Amino acid sequence: MRFEAHPLGVEAVAYSPLGDTFASGGFDNNAALWNASDGQLLYQFVEHFAEVESVAFSPDGRGLIVASGDESLSLWDVNSGELLRKFNGHSHQVEDVVFSPDGELIISTSQDNTVIIWQVITGVPIVTLTEHTNRVDSVDISSDSRLIVSGAADSTIRVWGIPNE
Repeated sequence: MRFEAHPLGVEAVAYSPLGDTFASGGFDNNAALWNASDGQLLYQFVEHFAEVESVAFSPDGRGLIVASGDESLSLWDVNSGELLRKFNGHSHQVEDVVFSPDGELIISTSQDNTVIIWQVITGVPIVTLTEHTNRVDSVDISSDSRLIVSGAADSTIRVWGIPNE
């Protein structure tokens, strides 16, 4: 199956944990939600002013977080297409984003050399991790939500404990 998506190129894709949809993000500054079985475009999420770098679904499949080159993240309801919250705190392009397995946290990385742990419900940063000395390109979280691993252009991988809220 082939999908015509973002006219300037696709930068990010992610499957819903339910498997019935997937999301994409592109150099056209938009994210999109697609029906995985027939390719129907369900929603186009238009909020950002720079390319979409990363997309990730919440563990329950109801939320989609979009990371952008415009230094922000946006959280969308995939059932209604409604913008739920904006996350602002990075000072440069956001590179990667993931949800914690319990869906309570979002972790983002940026070209500002930081990793930010956000509380989903409030949109407030819990902590900003600043040990990398170059852009942080990737992040993931352990299945027990206790540890984060990040990789950066400074040639390091760092493992971080999640602070108690």
